[in-house]
Amino acid sequence: MNAFALHDATDHAGVRRWSASSIAILAAHAALIALFMNWYTPRPPPGATLPAIMVENGAGIGGAAID
Repeated sequence: MNAFALHDATDHAGVRRWSASSIAILAAHAALIALFMNWYTPRPPPGATLPAIMVENGAGIGGAAID
């Protein structure tokens, strides 16, 4: 069966199959778009300052590192 079979309306089972498959494909695409929209985190606008992160080396500020 191909897309030209949709023009022959005598076989309603084929139309239902094509409709169900197109709905399934649209649902899969919508799910992927929703997943991407929830996963994507926008970057801050240029010029915005981000909070600084301080990491200690184990000896405190200004001390020698402990091996």
